[in-house]
Amino acid sequence: MGRTDSSIVFLRAIATVLVVVGHATRSLQFPNNHMAAPLFVPFWETVIRNHIYSFHMPLFFWISGYVFWLSAEGRSSGVVSDIVKKIRRLVVPMYAASFLFLLPFVMMFGHVNRPLGVAIRLLFLGIDNDHLWFLKTLFLIFAVMIPVSHLKVSRHWLSDIILAAVWLGLYRFLADLPGIFYFPVKYFPFFFAGCLSWKYGKDWIGKAGFKAGAIVFLAHTFLFVRYGNPPPSGPGFGGLWYGTASFGAAFWVIVSGCVTRRIRSRGIWTWVAAVETRSFSLYLFHVAVLYVALDFCRRFQVESAVLRLLISLVPGFAVPVLLHDLFARIRPLAFAFSIPY
Repeated sequence: MGRTDSSIVFLRAIATVLVVVGHATRSLQFPNNHMAAPLFVPFWETVIRNHIYSFHMPLFFWISGYVFWLSAEGRSSGVVSDIVKKIRRLVVPMYAASFLFLLPFVMMFGHVNRPLGVAIRLLFLGIDNDHLWFLKTLFLIFAVMIPVSHLKVSRHWLSDIILAAVWLGLYRFLADLPGIFYFPVKYFPFFFAGCLSWKYGKDWIGKAGFKAGAIVFLAHTFLFVRYGNPPPSGPGFGGLWYGTASFGAAFWVIVSGCVTRRIRSRGIWTWVAAVETRSFSLYLFHVAVLYVALDFCRRFQVESAVLRLLISLVPGFAVPVLLHDLFARIRPLAFAFSIPY
């Protein structure tokens, strides 16, 4: 395994951990409309949550773009074949997780804020599906980028300028776009940055050192402390949000290269690889576990934030891992949740 491949393994693992931790922490400013609200949220928990939320999804889009362009070189399959693969990888698991996990757990342990028929219709449309919005958004980006990547001109820098210009034109009217296009347009720059990182940088992940990481970390910290975590909508503050998210994602990209060089030959790498192998299942299933954990804390009036986080995080990691290993032995479920059989 090359250094770059190892860095992506580490990056996927740490990004998944950050997503689970971010979802387990609560914030009174940005509550989940379906989850039970905790009795008490300390300031430090809000800071941790806002810090993770300031970059964690942009980081996932960057990883997706980087890996996409890495795999695009030397690819022999056609456009239709590649899009079908993304349907199997993203759309099928989105619906499986929506109806087999998200909807039942919201009904049993959360709050159904609308008639069941409306909730089912929205899930079919990929709306109000909690964390699964990422899968629909990523698929729509792939639906554009896969045909582009098959064009010979896509290897030329001119195509990058054209894509950037098209995005700027769409972003100018972001608030007026139909809802289905909002998130793909908003997060496309991070996916595109991942593509460009491989296209023009390739091994730069492994070459950046701790000094570069420290500078990027300070830049992200300054923006985060100075401006907080602005709500991610509307072009009026876009530069601020994009800057904060970009520095936060870049920091972890650099860290992945620095850390991988030091732990790849050690026993801890086995744990990193195990998390990365199960990262997609951790992403799919952990929120359902959080519904149960937070409902338990509400019913038994757990006031300690530390205890509430332990009750959420321990099963939040353990249960998806167990489900991954179980579903890997059952062909229909392995297919439904995109788990290697």
